Amino acid sequence: MEDGIEEELKIAQEQDAEPTKISAKIFREKIKTLNLKTVLTADEKTTLSEAVIMMQKNEGGSLVIVNKKNNVLGILTERDFLMKVLGKVKNWENEPVTTAMTPDPFCLHCNDIIAHVMHNMHIGGYRHIPVVDNDDKAILIVSIKDVVSFIFEQFPTEIDNILDEPFKGKHIREGA
Repeated sequence: MEDGIEEELKIAQEQDAEPTKISAKIFREKIKTLNLKTVLTADEKTTLSEAVIMMQKNEGGSLVIVNKKNNVLGILTERDFLMKVLGKVKNWENEPVTTAMTPDPFCLHCNDIIAHVMHNMHIGGYRHIPVVDNDDKAILIVSIKDVVSFIFEQFPTEIDNILDEPFKGKHIREGA
Protein backbone atom coordinates (compact mmCIF):
# COMPACT_ATOMS: atom_id res chain seq x y z
CA MET A 1 0.00 0.00 0.00
CA GLU A 2 2.85 2.39 0.82
CA ASP A 3 4.28 1.76 -2.66
CA GLY A 4 1.12 3.23 -4.14
CA ILE A 5 1.33 6.32 -1.95
CA GLU A 6 5.00 6.81 -2.79
CA GLU A 7 4.21 6.52 -6.50
CA GLU A 8 1.41 9.11 -6.20
CA LEU A 9 3.75 11.49 -4.33
CA LYS A 10 6.42 11.07 -7.01
CA ILE A 11 3.90 11.85 -9.77
CA ALA A 12 2.64 14.90 -7.87
CA GLN A 13 6.20 16.20 -7.40
CA GLU A 14 6.93 15.77 -11.10
CA GLN A 15 3.79 17.68 -12.01
CA ASP A 16 4.68 20.47 -9.60
CA ALA A 17 8.18 20.67 -11.06
CA GLU A 18 6.78 21.44 -14.51
CA PRO A 19 4.50 24.47 -14.14
CA THR A 20 2.09 24.97 -16.98
CA LYS A 21 1.98 28.40 -18.51
CA ILE A 22 -1.38 29.58 -19.66
CA SER A 23 -0.93 30.83 -23.18
CA ALA A 24 -3.28 33.27 -24.83
CA LYS A 25 -2.81 31.14 -27.94
CA ILE A 26 -5.48 28.67 -26.81
CA PHE A 27 -8.03 31.47 -26.62
CA ARG A 28 -7.46 32.22 -30.30
CA GLU A 29 -9.12 28.96 -31.24
CA LYS A 30 -12.36 29.37 -33.14
CA ILE A 31 -15.74 29.07 -31.45
CA LYS A 32 -16.57 26.21 -33.80
CA THR A 33 -13.97 24.05 -32.01
CA LEU A 34 -16.07 24.10 -28.84
CA ASN A 35 -18.58 21.33 -28.23
CA LEU A 36 -21.65 23.58 -28.41
CA LYS A 37 -25.33 22.74 -28.31
CA THR A 38 -27.55 23.44 -31.27
CA VAL A 39 -29.47 26.59 -30.50
CA LEU A 40 -32.97 26.19 -29.11
CA THR A 41 -35.27 28.56 -30.99
CA ALA A 42 -38.85 29.77 -30.93
CA ASP A 43 -40.83 32.41 -32.77
CA GLU A 44 -42.09 35.63 -31.22
CA LYS A 45 -45.63 34.25 -30.79
CA THR A 46 -44.42 31.55 -28.38
CA THR A 47 -45.86 32.03 -24.91
CA LEU A 48 -43.70 32.22 -21.80
CA SER A 49 -45.30 28.98 -20.61
CA GLU A 50 -44.33 27.22 -23.85
CA ALA A 51 -40.83 28.69 -23.52
CA VAL A 52 -40.44 27.25 -20.01
CA ILE A 53 -41.52 23.82 -21.21
CA MET A 54 -39.08 23.95 -24.14
CA MET A 55 -36.19 25.01 -21.92
CA GLN A 56 -36.98 22.33 -19.32
CA LYS A 57 -37.38 19.60 -21.92
CA ASN A 58 -34.07 20.50 -23.59
CA GLU A 59 -32.28 21.31 -20.31
CA GLY A 60 -31.34 24.67 -21.77
CA GLY A 61 -30.69 27.94 -20.04
CA SER A 62 -31.76 30.06 -22.97
CA LEU A 63 -34.13 30.28 -25.88
CA VAL A 64 -33.30 32.32 -28.97
CA ILE A 65 -36.27 34.07 -30.52
CA VAL A 66 -36.11 34.07 -34.32
CA ASN A 67 -38.15 35.26 -37.27
CA LYS A 68 -39.36 33.03 -40.13
CA LYS A 69 -35.92 33.24 -41.80
CA ASN A 70 -34.25 32.06 -38.55
CA ASN A 71 -32.66 35.48 -37.95
CA VAL A 72 -32.20 36.39 -34.29
CA LEU A 73 -34.80 38.77 -32.83
CA GLY A 74 -34.05 38.25 -29.16
CA ILE A 75 -32.94 35.91 -26.41
CA LEU A 76 -34.86 34.68 -23.38
CA THR A 77 -32.81 33.27 -20.51
CA GLU A 78 -33.40 31.76 -17.09
CA ARG A 79 -32.26 35.08 -15.66
CA ASP A 80 -34.89 36.94 -17.71
CA PHE A 81 -37.57 34.81 -16.05
CA LEU A 82 -36.17 35.57 -12.63
CA MET A 83 -35.64 39.31 -13.12
CA LYS A 84 -38.45 40.27 -15.52
CA VAL A 85 -41.29 37.77 -15.09
CA LEU A 86 -41.63 35.96 -11.78
CA GLY A 87 -43.34 38.15 -9.22
CA LYS A 88 -43.71 40.96 -11.75
CA VAL A 89 -46.00 39.82 -14.56
CA LYS A 90 -49.46 38.55 -13.61
CA ASN A 91 -50.73 35.61 -15.64
CA TRP A 92 -47.32 35.42 -17.29
CA GLU A 93 -47.94 31.95 -18.72
CA ASN A 94 -49.94 33.33 -21.65
CA GLU A 95 -47.73 36.33 -22.35
CA PRO A 96 -45.54 36.18 -25.49
CA VAL A 97 -41.79 35.70 -25.12
CA THR A 98 -41.34 39.27 -26.36
CA THR A 99 -42.59 40.39 -22.92
CA ALA A 100 -39.36 39.27 -21.27
CA MET A 101 -36.78 38.62 -24.00
CA THR A 102 -33.74 40.78 -24.52
CA PRO A 103 -34.19 42.18 -28.03
CA ASP A 104 -31.35 42.27 -30.58
CA PRO A 105 -28.84 40.34 -28.48
CA PHE A 106 -25.14 40.40 -29.17
CA CYS A 107 -24.21 37.49 -31.47
CA LEU A 108 -20.96 35.92 -32.61
CA HIS A 109 -19.96 33.85 -35.64
CA CYS A 110 -18.45 30.34 -35.75
CA ASN A 111 -15.11 31.71 -36.93
CA ASP A 112 -14.83 34.24 -34.11
CA ILE A 113 -12.31 33.28 -31.47
CA ILE A 114 -12.98 32.03 -27.96
CA ALA A 115 -11.37 35.18 -26.54
CA HIS A 116 -14.23 37.15 -28.12
CA VAL A 117 -16.74 34.99 -26.24
CA MET A 118 -14.94 35.55 -22.95
CA HIS A 119 -14.46 39.28 -23.52
CA ASN A 120 -18.09 39.88 -24.42
CA MET A 121 -19.43 37.74 -21.60
CA HIS A 122 -17.28 39.70 -19.18
CA ILE A 123 -17.99 43.19 -20.54
CA GLY A 124 -21.67 42.60 -21.35
CA GLY A 125 -22.48 40.37 -18.40
CA TYR A 126 -23.83 37.70 -20.74
CA ARG A 127 -24.19 34.05 -19.78
CA HIS A 128 -25.40 32.95 -23.22
CA ILE A 129 -24.44 34.27 -26.65
CA PRO A 130 -26.12 33.11 -29.85
CA VAL A 131 -23.80 32.01 -32.65
CA VAL A 132 -24.95 32.78 -36.18
CA ASP A 133 -23.78 31.68 -39.60
CA ASN A 134 -22.68 33.99 -42.44
CA ASP A 135 -26.33 34.69 -43.26
CA ASP A 136 -26.98 35.72 -39.63
CA LYS A 137 -29.13 32.65 -38.99
CA ALA A 138 -29.05 31.23 -35.47
CA ILE A 139 -27.17 27.91 -35.38
CA LEU A 140 -25.51 27.45 -31.97
CA ILE A 141 -25.47 28.84 -28.45
CA VAL A 142 -22.36 29.37 -26.34
CA SER A 143 -22.77 29.52 -22.57
CA ILE A 144 -20.49 30.42 -19.69
CA LYS A 145 -20.47 26.69 -18.85
CA ASP A 146 -18.99 25.99 -22.30
CA VAL A 147 -16.19 28.48 -21.60
CA VAL A 148 -15.44 27.02 -18.16
CA SER A 149 -15.43 23.49 -19.63
CA PHE A 150 -13.02 24.62 -22.36
CA ILE A 151 -10.62 26.10 -19.82
CA PHE A 152 -10.85 22.98 -17.66
CA GLU A 153 -10.08 20.77 -20.67
CA GLN A 154 -6.93 22.81 -21.36
CA PHE A 155 -5.62 22.51 -17.79
CA PRO A 156 -7.29 19.49 -16.16
CA THR A 157 -4.33 18.48 -13.99
CA GLU A 158 -3.71 21.99 -12.72
CA ILE A 159 -7.34 22.59 -11.84
CA ASP A 160 -8.04 19.14 -10.39
CA ASN A 161 -4.95 19.23 -8.19
CA ILE A 162 -5.55 22.65 -6.65
CA LEU A 163 -7.85 21.26 -3.98
CA ASP A 164 -6.72 18.80 -1.34
CA GLU A 165 -9.57 16.55 -2.32
CA PRO A 166 -11.63 16.61 -5.52
CA PHE A 167 -15.38 17.07 -5.37
CA LYS A 168 -17.04 13.69 -4.87
CA GLY A 169 -20.62 14.79 -4.44
CA LYS A 170 -23.53 14.26 -6.72
CA HIS A 171 -23.35 16.35 -9.88
CA ILE A 172 -26.59 18.28 -10.14
CA ARG A 173 -27.17 20.97 -12.72
CA GLU A 174 -28.38 24.09 -10.98
CA GLY A 175 -29.24 27.52 -12.30
CA ALA A 176 -27.16 29.39 -14.81
